[in-house]
Amino acid sequence: MNLVPGILDRPNVPGSISFRHPEYEARWWWREFYRISYLGGREYYRPARLSVDFQEPSIITLSTDGQLPTASAGVGDLNIKALPIQSVLFRHNREKSWEFENRRKRAHYLNFIGPIVKSLVAHATKKAATRDGSDSIKKFWDGVDDDREESIEEFMRDGLRWAQVLGIVWACVDQDPNGDDNDPYAYWVSPLDIFDWGIDDDGEVEWLKQFVYTEAKRTWKDKITPVYRFRVWDKEMVTTYEVSPKGDETVVGRKPHSAGKVPFVPLFCQRDKEAVFPDGTPLMADACKLANAIYNYSSLKDEIGYKQTFSWLAVPDKRVDVLQIGLNTVFAYDPQQTNAVPTYVSPDASCAETLMNFISTGVEQLRQMLGVGRGRQEGSMQKSSADALELEDEDKRSILGDIASEAQSFEIRLAAMVDAYNTGGGSTRAKQETKVKYADDYDLRSFQDEVAEFLQFDKIGLSPEVNLRARQDLVKKKYADLPPAELDVLVASMEAQQQKELEAAAAAGAGERVTVDPTTGQPVPGSKPLDGKPPQGQSVKPMGNPTANRPLNAGSGQRSPAQAKTGTATGAADPGRG
Repeated sequence: MNLVPGILDRPNVPGSISFRHPEYEARWWWREFYRISYLGGREYYRPARLSVDFQEPSIITLSTDGQLPTASAGVGDLNIKALPIQSVLFRHNREKSWEFENRRKRAHYLNFIGPIVKSLVAHATKKAATRDGSDSIKKFWDGVDDDREESIEEFMRDGLRWAQVLGIVWACVDQDPNGDDNDPYAYWVSPLDIFDWGIDDDGEVEWLKQFVYTEAKRTWKDKITPVYRFRVWDKEMVTTYEVSPKGDETVVGRKPHSAGKVPFVPLFCQRDKEAVFPDGTPLMADACKLANAIYNYSSLKDEIGYKQTFSWLAVPDKRVDVLQIGLNTVFAYDPQQTNAVPTYVSPDASCAETLMNFISTGVEQLRQMLGVGRGRQEGSMQKSSADALELEDEDKRSILGDIASEAQSFEIRLAAMVDAYNTGGGSTRAKQETKVKYADDYDLRSFQDEVAEFLQFDKIGLSPEVNLRARQDLVKKKYADLPPAELDVLVASMEAQQQKELEAAAAAGAGERVTVDPTTGQPVPGSKPLDGKPPQGQSVKPMGNPTANRPLNAGSGQRSPAQAKTGTATGAADPGRG
């Protein structure tokens, strides 16, 4: 996306190829603001396309003696005009333009938005999603882009980041029927590039217009000539228009497609269900505004630091030419009314402390907004309560769950669009056969807790069926990133292994049903038989010291001759060993 000012400066005339939908116009400034807040750097310090309309009073009349109006001049002597400024650093109403420009160059932006977005998406996709579908869909997942170098995991991470920033991002599914590989591929399209659209009676997208920026072919001697192109997609064809520097519109290409629908799939952050055309609300919208407030507060604080070092000079001479020297550097006063001593005047240092409080409060609000600061203060020496930390965990799980849920829904719809290309647009097979499941457990400690819980199950002597089910649940969560077919094979192997162990124990103990030790996978000697009676040929040993019934080499990790025949480890029979 390269929305240079040239295309936006053109008159927004309905019927022209560069016409922009009113909804696009209403959302453009904010989306561009979110975009540069995420990128930071040069885009934020000196936006190429974004400006802020600074309201400035303009004096339009002079007094009868030709002098400027005084501070008590009436409202009728002033005119409020808008002064566009290419910066998201706001100008103070008593600040000269050259002072503002110097302050803008000194300002520094702490990019909270980028790291937060990347962290949230990384946690939501840390456990790989399980995917299963047709062979053609699996092939698409292996190489999503035109060059077949980007996997579906990489593709999704990129899209999810921009969705949290812009609210929505579109995946365009296309194919090259004349190329060596005519399988469908996909690429992301920013909502800033979707200029106009149409909706049919069923609420489906009937057509949309995509902006594409290119440059004319040239040598190193030629100047750069921008080329503005627009692709109009409908349910059967894509038509490419080109706008010349003079504004002439020319059709430069037409290409049919076999999707049977407009091949754009939206990925939402949080879907705006009231919008007629698909749209979403960005997670980071309010955070971007708060980060900008911190940016402005920090600049004012730095300005106070400069004014403390280079203070104003008060000169006891009312004849000083204030227009030459500048009011913000030196000012004069009547020496007859003072002690007539030149004095340096600087801002009160408490003003800087106030701004620092504003900044720290803004940072804390960012933490609270994103679910990582519930019930705690950054500067507090007290630890958060357990209830506060539990609420914080719930906040984070809720945010991560929303990201995963939207990603899961999008992937199924994307697979359906790819299948529409492969089947001519009339099949619903992909929606029925494609299975995509994102992990919903984001607590890294939960697996350890479940293992400990399973060990407690084993200690209380539950049935083999319960132990098997508990172990299978652990394996399903541990290997949730495997395809469902492979995971089912692993789970089934555990059941077959336990069945073999039970049969071997039954044959050795004349119908004895034993418990399997989870640490070794071997039957535990001395288990109760099925009928509650000891096995044939054995007697019940009296209760006493549990070590009395252990072989002499029980603690050495070796096997007794009897155990060597049955294949039972001595350590498995000792409930006291860890």
